[in-house]
Amino acid sequence: MAAALRAEGLRCASWQTCTLPEQRVIRDKIGYGKGSPWTEPSYRGEVNYEKEYPVAKRVAESTTWLFNMFTWPNGPREVKQTVDTFDKVFSQIKVVIDASTSAVQHMDSQHST
Repeated sequence: MAAALRAEGLRCASWQTCTLPEQRVIRDKIGYGKGSPWTEPSYRGEVNYEKEYPVAKRVAESTTWLFNMFTWPNGPREVKQTVDTFDKVFSQIKVVIDASTSAVQHMDSQHST
């Protein structure tokens, strides 16, 4: 989706590409300040971040962030251009999804050889 929006000139990208438990600072319990909060005396938990979070993963992989949408100068013209871009891409959503699926399958086949 983001690639199609970018192809139409909209500045956007993925915000999170993985879930919080997949991020090293959480997964490896690095945290902040010498492993806090896991090394704090008050922490009595035994958490394991190896668990899968499929819903969070899908959200991370499918969320798109729009750059400069909430900063000046964004007037009615810029907002209309953004809405028109979304309308154009979503009016062809099947083509966008098919192209995206094809690209992912191609990348998967390249990595498996």
